[in-house]
Amino acid sequence: MRIVRFCFAAASLIFTAAPAVRGQAPVESGWRILPLDHWAYEYIERLHSRGLLPSLNPLVQPYRRVDVARALSSLKKEELEYPARRWFEVLESELRYELQALAGGSRSGWGIELTGGVRAANVQRLVPFSMPYLDSLRGFGSGGVWPRYRAAAWAEYGHLVVESGLLGDFYFRDDPDGLDPGQRRGGRPDHSYVGVQFPVGGVTLGRLQRNWSWLGSRGLLISNYATSYPQLGVQIDLGRLQLQFFAGELDTVADYKRYIAANRLDYVTRDLVISLSQSVLYGTRSGLQLRFLNPADFLFFEHDNAPYDLVQNLGVDAQLWFRRGKLQAFVEGLLDDIDLKPRDNGLPAAERAPLRYAFSLSARLSPLWSRGDLGVSYEQVGAWTYRTVDPAVDRYLFLNRGIGANFSDYDRLSVWADMYPALPFDLRLTPVAEIVRKGEGDIRSPIPVFPPFRGEPALFLGVRETTARGALRIWSRSDTGLWWRAEVGAVRVQDAGHKVGVDRFRWAGLVEVGASVRRLFRF
Repeated sequence: MRIVRFCFAAASLIFTAAPAVRGQAPVESGWRILPLDHWAYEYIERLHSRGLLPSLNPLVQPYRRVDVARALSSLKKEELEYPARRWFEVLESELRYELQALAGGSRSGWGIELTGGVRAANVQRLVPFSMPYLDSLRGFGSGGVWPRYRAAAWAEYGHLVVESGLLGDFYFRDDPDGLDPGQRRGGRPDHSYVGVQFPVGGVTLGRLQRNWSWLGSRGLLISNYATSYPQLGVQIDLGRLQLQFFAGELDTVADYKRYIAANRLDYVTRDLVISLSQSVLYGTRSGLQLRFLNPADFLFFEHDNAPYDLVQNLGVDAQLWFRRGKLQAFVEGLLDDIDLKPRDNGLPAAERAPLRYAFSLSARLSPLWSRGDLGVSYEQVGAWTYRTVDPAVDRYLFLNRGIGANFSDYDRLSVWADMYPALPFDLRLTPVAEIVRKGEGDIRSPIPVFPPFRGEPALFLGVRETTARGALRIWSRSDTGLWWRAEVGAVRVQDAGHKVGVDRFRWAGLVEVGASVRRLFRF
């Protein structure tokens, strides 16, 4: 509690001094955070890809609702062509209260929201949770039907925002890779937080999901594969420089309390974003460490320094996004560990520990034509990335789901096209083609003792499994608030289960339907 009081006291000092720093009037209301599984991100991504929401940093989510509304208010609807005008109108309806506040209306109020839906698939492995597509990385499993709901209530007053959410998801029980976080009373706390906002940023304490990557993709250092976990976050905006920091509490393993601390510094312009990030996951038998609660600290130099009282796993990451005309490109590189010196002097290079790394490359042409975009991405995660010699304490997981990537020892090439037919309702058709190669390295298994580990390849351990997949994704939403998405395709796996000569073929499909209702009341 002393740490929490200290952080909020520091926030109050920043809040008091901020107007003098920026020459701005204080903000008049706290601002809600848009959860990462909200359907609005579908439209934010579409508009941003066409250069229409330039004030939003495309590499850091979640967004505050007011920031999206402010970006939206800079557009002139009458100058937009189809389909961008349609997307604008959908977001305009969703963010109408924030837009009214920006125009001088009341900025204080409270509200409630209920979202419900159900998904069904003939395979068990889905990409959890905000983008429930079929997972082409590991096996099929049996299908199922999984209802899901979220209930939330919130209040905004002055500089404060409070939101309390409850999530119930039956897929938690059947996820073959993650652990059920517990829903004994019908749900679990989710997207629940208290926030203090000020002109140059904000402080948030609560349970959230984060994703540090290009809109529509998942980060290698911080992603939303894992379920939400308790955290304290700080955001500071200084013109083109943006600082994000959070310290989170993870699950307890083998009497070790597990935590993560991460920060990133972004240089943001309309057509260029450069980001440097770092994180450290550590296990301790005490509690949060003061040395990792400094947003301005270089964790790379702090790691492994005395006192040696923690089990630690450090990662550093760099990202670059730029736009030129219709072309957008994104590069991310993560370094988990590198052996600068062999264990003993004079050992040959083959005796070095293999590199532990990950990287991704993406490009998009938007619009390629008036009603369509084209994209391609390549992702590679080393066989030993995110893994440590400890059986569980410092692996880069929360409840057995990846905090960064959800698997290791693979590469994936994807090509897709987004098409938006001219119809009375909103519809997106996305044909996708993927090739995935997966070795036997497993993020959920510890690194073996060091002698056998040295000299091993950095990618594709054992028998390599190759998956080829073609699919069609569909997204649609009506003005009534009902939305649905589906995916259907063919999957062929060579050397399935890492067994030479075993081939498998299967048709795989997924469908999800959802709707939401909300009421807002002004003070």
